[in-house]
Amino acid sequence: MTVRISKPSFNLRDKISQLESRVPFERMPIGSVMLIGRRFTSNRTNISSNHTWTTISDCDITVFPRLQSSLLEIEMVFSMEAQNATSGIGFRIWRSRSSDALGTNANKIYDYHQHSHWGTGNWTGPGQIVLKVYDKPYNMTGIHDADYGATDVSNRGHGIFYYAQAYKETGNNLYVNYGQDSEGTIVTVKEIRQ
Repeated sequence: MTVRISKPSFNLRDKISQLESRVPFERMPIGSVMLIGRRFTSNRTNISSNHTWTTISDCDITVFPRLQSSLLEIEMVFSMEAQNATSGIGFRIWRSRSSDALGTNANKIYDYHQHSHWGTGNWTGPGQIVLKVYDKPYNMTGIHDADYGATDVSNRGHGIFYYAQAYKETGNNLYVNYGQDSEGTIVTVKEIRQ
């Protein structure tokens, strides 16, 4: 009895083209990092009231992660200038769904207080502030990854919204991006495959 085995044709050019194309994020090795959001703003925020949390203008971002198992790295960088001896400053980062109103159903994921004092002159530090936090947001209702029944990532339910607040204990005005530099406030979110 004769057995014939047929093998599908093999096109070397197609295989090379497949290898040179983009690797889907879900097939990347664990630890792979992908930038999923970056925002720059020139807006200025004045924290004028003592012991009152003030939302930093446009220090926020909405992102749509690719995988539910991912870890997100959120980084916010901005300059601060204090007028007349500001002391004790604090920062918070909040997470909510992009569809929720500001402050509604928000989860505080970062809370930092610095009790230093800045000068007695007209203008002084604290200088550049860098806030960095890691977050796994998928315990929120309505947050889904890219595979949740939609191929277009901008159309797959709620995004994740991050925003920052600051406060001061005493002193005069405390400004975020006082000079209104075009990239005076930078918010970056990276997705790290787990």
